[in-house]
Amino acid sequence: MCKKRMLRTSIVICCICFFGNVIPLHAQKLWLHEWNREISKAMVIDGFSPMLSSRTFTYPNIAAYEVLVYGNPGYLSFKKQLNGLVNLPKPDSKKKYNWTLSAIEAFNKVAEQLIYRKEYCDNLFDAQLKEMGIDKTSEIYKNSMELGDKMAEAILAWAKNDFYAQTKAKPRYIINSAPYAWQPTPPEFKSALEPFWGTLRPFALKSLSEFNCPLPIQFSTDTTSVFYKNAFAVYAKSKIMSEEEKQIAKFWDDNPDQNIFAGHIPTPRRQMNPVSHWMGITQLVCLDKKTTDIESARTYSLVSISMADGFISCFDQKYKSNLIRPVTYIKNYIDQDWECLLVTPPFPEHTSGHSVISSASASVLTVLYGNNFSFTDSSEISFGYKPRKFNSFHDAAKEAGISRFYGGIHYMTAIDEGSRQGKLIGDYIINQIKTKKD
Repeated sequence: MCKKRMLRTSIVICCICFFGNVIPLHAQKLWLHEWNREISKAMVIDGFSPMLSSRTFTYPNIAAYEVLVYGNPGYLSFKKQLNGLVNLPKPDSKKKYNWTLSAIEAFNKVAEQLIYRKEYCDNLFDAQLKEMGIDKTSEIYKNSMELGDKMAEAILAWAKNDFYAQTKAKPRYIINSAPYAWQPTPPEFKSALEPFWGTLRPFALKSLSEFNCPLPIQFSTDTTSVFYKNAFAVYAKSKIMSEEEKQIAKFWDDNPDQNIFAGHIPTPRRQMNPVSHWMGITQLVCLDKKTTDIESARTYSLVSISMADGFISCFDQKYKSNLIRPVTYIKNYIDQDWECLLVTPPFPEHTSGHSVISSASASVLTVLYGNNFSFTDSSEISFGYKPRKFNSFHDAAKEAGISRFYGGIHYMTAIDEGSRQGKLIGDYIINQIKTKKD
């Protein structure tokens, strides 16, 4: 993508890109869109988890936005609006800057620290710099690069204090043997993924307790209980699914790191995760609306913040409730030979993460671009799935949620409560964070 300009002129998704339409580079500058595609590329190759991806997308986009605010007086900084974000560099009023150059340098320097693939960032930056035709010996180049570097340094210092590093030093997660509790799931029975993600500092949320969505029904193995009926509904649906429902499940699968088994031989399969999927939808919107650099940065930042905080809140809930997954419950109490359509991710059931971040993203995008924004999501073309059309962002989020039921990996309670949790978070973020002056 970085070395061949023809790849930079397309928005076709081939594992790493996002859309099926083609918009020539001369028709619309794609600086920030290319950067978000590039880090998505790295995430696909390295199998980034959705949670890690949400963090990785958010910091670089905020870095770019904060630089662009200086060149766009009608916009407001995230400073003192996001938790812990208090110290940011300021441009020198006596100097001239190329705000776009400064913004992509800030994005570049933050991204290369988060995706661990510096060569990807270097290649794209060099290609974009050549496209801009900026004289590297000029004062404006020097000033712009200096500001971009200082902004990146400030954002990385802020990121260092979000407690992510501390989660990696915590002791191994201990599995609870209680009947209601989550157990590693087939086919690989992986260890619990990111059990301490709920301890990260949220970007905008002040209190996770305000967004808790506890399990609304009590665990039970009694065949007359509501819980059993919820589990049986997952089982029964798997027996009568239509081809359309199967396609929906697979379209929104977004499992970034799984193995496909032929007998006992695993073959790794990489694809984009739910966060990349929604950032792709976000890019489609920006391209359709021909947004300016600052509007693109604003949109990417708000959507990624909503997903990052959505996962923090969701995983706080997941490991508190520590609920058994449908595949384990069904095999234990309904049919020991049952197989779900999708591979169950390695963490507890409640709430559904995809439902949370889909609803949160949809809420943010709806406020920014309207309730009746129709679009075609072509993100799964490279995996053999046809594009799907939606009449609104919430329609897409609703389908993403129900896909988890069709796939056999969530009870409807996790989907319904996850959707509610995500909407609360998305609404909070878009209403509390002020990005434009009155």
